Amino acid sequence: MNRTRREPRSCMSKLFAPAKLNLYRAFRSKQGADYLAGGLALGAFWLWTPIWLLHFPAALVTASWSRVSKLAAVAMVCLSNPVTVAPIQLTNLLVGVTLTPGSNPDSPLRNPSQLVSDPLSIFSLDLHDYFTLCLGSLVTGTVASLVVWAVARRWAWGVHRRRHRRHMARSARADG
Repeated sequence: MNRTRREPRSCMSKLFAPAKLNLYRAFRSKQGADYLAGGLALGAFWLWTPIWLLHFPAALVTASWSRVSKLAAVAMVCLSNPVTVAPIQLTNLLVGVTLTPGSNPDSPLRNPSQLVSDPLSIFSLDLHDYFTLCLGSLVTGTVASLVVWAVARRWAWGVHRRRHRRHMARSARADG
């Protein structure tokens, strides 16, 4: 018996495996495109928030409350991992700083050179700086969730339509 070994998976493949599994399960749901797209959109919104590790319960509770796919919401939130937190929060920061131009000029958020020279100054943020970060996350999360909802709805609807056509073709062949 000749057994061949499967190639080892890459680090990125292992990192996104739970998200892909949950997304696959959500796609196999019979609830429809709006159910799936709503879950992905909620997950995309919570992905951008600066509430690290609380993304999952927030996504589950809001998905349950909204009656959309909990699996899709969690799969989308899984994109927020230790590798992606820095770019996501940097984007939130840039959007928040752009939206609040007249705030504290001594803030570490407003002085990138200070952050580069002293990275630990990020821990000396005050309440206004956190508000700036939250404002940026609210805007980017809303925009991202609307885009994800539109794209996912169209995609899921197309997948559902193709699956339905394939099922109808099989049943027509079985009948005839």
